[in-house]
Amino acid sequence: MSVSKLSNIKAILFDMDNTLINTRVGDNQTCEKLSYYLNENFNLDFEAAEKVTSKYLQLFRENPQSSDVSIYEWRLSLWKKALGPMYDHIADEVSKEYRRLRYHYVKLPSEVRSLLDELQSSYRLCLISNGTSDGQWEKIQECGLESCFECIVISGETPWKKPDANIFYKACDELNVKPEQCVIIGDRIETDIEGGKNASLAATIWIHHTNDSYQLLPGENNCPDFVINKVTELKEILCQLNSPAPQDTTR
Repeated sequence: MSVSKLSNIKAILFDMDNTLINTRVGDNQTCEKLSYYLNENFNLDFEAAEKVTSKYLQLFRENPQSSDVSIYEWRLSLWKKALGPMYDHIADEVSKEYRRLRYHYVKLPSEVRSLLDELQSSYRLCLISNGTSDGQWEKIQECGLESCFECIVISGETPWKKPDANIFYKACDELNVKPEQCVIIGDRIETDIEGGKNASLAATIWIHHTNDSYQLLPGENNCPDFVINKVTELKEILCQLNSPAPQDTTR
């Protein structure tokens, strides 16, 4: 990648889940705590309670929310299935406790907040996330992310979702920048990185979590330009991009 291509970065597009907030780990912690709640408040055997919360998490990840169902109705239906006919009458109470616990564990780390605050002084920032409007806005508001970004683009509010180039173009339009003036940072190759490539952004930055089984293969056309282990390492990449090109001292 040529230095000249990266010398005019004006905007950074951020994925949200497992990029800025560790949703996956937080949901696991939430369900672990909820198992104790079920055991202590509804007399479920602890092993049975763990099976219920594990079943919910499986349903949650395998059955994304539909745009024609509210997030409350969606969660309630999943809890009814996970609890089964003997306990589905407590689904509403369990769902509310799950939501309360979730935003104890799913939150914006202070060091990530500091990073975003610092970047706002030099770059235009946009949050670009796949998901339904109410589901993603709940996380944005509960985690205090709204004030960190100049614009927020959620796939459920557009005709597109990542990796469609058009959702990236929408973000660029709202920021009033060109695609070649933007970088994308995210944890998913098939949405964030491939989408950034589709939209011809200046660079793509992949967060490779240590527990992520995805392996890059040589020659893949969606290989990221940079790979880091956590979002706070972004500053190191930006320093590289902003460093002046070495002078040619040959005569």
